[in-house]
Amino acid sequence: MWPELPDVVLERILSLLPLKERVRVASELCKRYQMIAKQSVRSVAFFREHLDALSDEQLAQFLKQYANQIDHANLDLYRAVSQTSQGGWRQSIESMSLICRNLRTLDVLVCDRHKLRDTDVIKIFKNCPKLRTLRMDAQFLTGYCFMHASSSLSRLELEMCFRFSTQAFQCILNLKKLKHLYVSQLLLLTDQVIGEMAKKLSTLVSLSIVSHPDSKYDALSGLGLSQLRQLKKLKVLCLEGLPAVTDNFLRLLCQVDSSQAAKSITDLSLAYCYNLSSEGIGKLSQLPQLARLNLDGVLRRDISGGLSNLASRGRLQKLLLADGVQISPGLLLEIVQENKNLCFVDLSESKSNFDADFARKLAAACSGSDRKPLYMLTDKHEPWSRVKRSEEWPMFRVYHLHRNYLNGKIPSDSLLSGDSTLPSGVIVPTLRRGNLYRKLWAPLGPSNEPRLKVQPGPQENGSTWKRDWKPPLVSAKKLKKAARREAYQQQSNQGNAESRSPPAVDLRSISDFPSLGDERKGPQNNQAVSIVDENNDPKSAEHSFSEEFMTTICGDKATFGDRFMAELPPLYEFEPLDRISPTPNGNSIADDQISRIFANGFLKH
Repeated sequence: MWPELPDVVLERILSLLPLKERVRVASELCKRYQMIAKQSVRSVAFFREHLDALSDEQLAQFLKQYANQIDHANLDLYRAVSQTSQGGWRQSIESMSLICRNLRTLDVLVCDRHKLRDTDVIKIFKNCPKLRTLRMDAQFLTGYCFMHASSSLSRLELEMCFRFSTQAFQCILNLKKLKHLYVSQLLLLTDQVIGEMAKKLSTLVSLSIVSHPDSKYDALSGLGLSQLRQLKKLKVLCLEGLPAVTDNFLRLLCQVDSSQAAKSITDLSLAYCYNLSSEGIGKLSQLPQLARLNLDGVLRRDISGGLSNLASRGRLQKLLLADGVQISPGLLLEIVQENKNLCFVDLSESKSNFDADFARKLAAACSGSDRKPLYMLTDKHEPWSRVKRSEEWPMFRVYHLHRNYLNGKIPSDSLLSGDSTLPSGVIVPTLRRGNLYRKLWAPLGPSNEPRLKVQPGPQENGSTWKRDWKPPLVSAKKLKKAARREAYQQQSNQGNAESRSPPAVDLRSISDFPSLGDERKGPQNNQAVSIVDENNDPKSAEHSFSEEFMTTICGDKATFGDRFMAELPPLYEFEPLDRISPTPNGNSIADDQISRIFANGFLKH
């Protein structure tokens, strides 16, 4: 049977095997299968296929064998389990792009410690001129790299774009063939930027703008955001966490007579938009093609009336009401009865409470040959586990979000399914874009997410930092002089004016010495060591102090501030999130101990 199958079918079958297993099995078969197995290597996931465990030489040798046919490279969590330096990690990705010049899709979205810079992305664009899809973590991108992007780039997904400037974002707006755009934390959004986006990116089919609900956009209004209605080809629209998503915005968006996008939108996400009410949700019933809706986290106002109006149209296919949304049993039953094509409802982490009688009514509403099977996702086993499954309700199944933890505790004949995964095609990943980044880092904790330490500086438009601003440098020599002058001033204030010569001060025992921990402050006051040696030689004392100072700031325990003030490069480019603050509300440079010494001891003189 196998020899009779065409090569296309065999290639499809072999592509389902893990990469290493595919290569091993093919090497033991005839030349035909070896050739088919080699042709099936078109997509490479380095972490999932354990390829990142190979050395750079072995990896380069593997890529050269399949370089001409690899068109998709997934570098998520690449080298996450190995101690790779920042430079080595970035150089490895550049080498990969140089070998696989036919890449059409590149994923560098989930990075453990290291991030790409603008210079790295420019090299990728240069090495891979056929690149069509790019997904990446943009925490350290300013956006100017997209000036070198291929004009044929059609899909762009960027997480954490808080460093982008308005001028750099224009480079993305100049990509005329862009059809799918996803950005998160794009703090530069204004009415003017939205207007230019709607004007220049007229070919957009999918647009996702995701923000933290607490982020502020003072220059972005609902009226300005409604300019997106000019996108006549738009089918998927995700606006998550934006305060400008209001009832007025939905009213303007859903006016079929004046809104070109209203005629084509099929998927809409308004998750975590707290300024919506029932009136605005009711306007969605005017969208003639709307079939999939995400209202996760919309919990500050009652939206039941708007949902009832929307459900009466009978066009909903998938409805997401997770993360705190409260819906009454009667309304949920109405939605299911009115929408015969409704196949998926997500109520995970919902505040709604149902009883066994309602569970039976809901299951009975799903019976009948004129409707599609309904899959419900929940994180509560009650009351579904107390209701027995009936042959009269074959079209209704309930899936638990953490089913593996309930094995042996739930009756096998209950409404709650024994499967731990939903059927293929039920989940709507295009409507849950904003949850992706947060969910991926949630198990690790916030301190495990790397961020660059950015000192607050002058702001532009009140929200982002000027890219060319740098904090003033202070040399180690000036720091030592400042400490001596501060000690001399303290002695003068105590009335000790007998000798005006600089006193012998142990700088290592000063409590305000820059950022040193208790184990690195040196001798205490009772063990003070003078910087003047036994021969009263100031040059020798100065040399002795310099050796001690450089030993302290060059050690493994040196902090970022120690080495920064001594004009030395940092030992580590990243610091944990709990030790830094990348937002404009972080402590300024004038609040740390180094600056107090410098300001009080040096600037006053």
